Amino acid sequence: MATALKMPRNYLSKTLHLLARAGVLRSTRGPLGGFQLAVPAAKLTLARVTAPFDEAGDRHCLLGRAQCGDQRPCAAHAHWSALSDSLQDFFQTTTIADLVREDQSFATRARAG
Repeated sequence: MATALKMPRNYLSKTLHLLARAGVLRSTRGPLGGFQLAVPAAKLTLARVTAPFDEAGDRHCLLGRAQCGDQRPCAAHAHWSALSDSLQDFFQTTTIADLVREDQSFATRARAG
């Protein structure tokens, strides 16, 4: 898997174990062991998958201001806020099953096409 993803094995291992500790994956030891989803794909949102790596609620000012928010916005705040809200909505409402379905649909269209 690390070769296919073009990433170091130790980094992939740490990533998978972090997801297992967060309850996203289930790990099984032994020669037939490995990782599998701990939650049905239709219920596993991208927000839950990414949560162990980044706090999605943290927003930082694009212009580097220490104080930037709805009360004291910078010039980019309104534009970034709308985009950030949209991105958070995408991560909170999109599931792994949604992505698999889209990937299968894309592959079918590509073969037909």
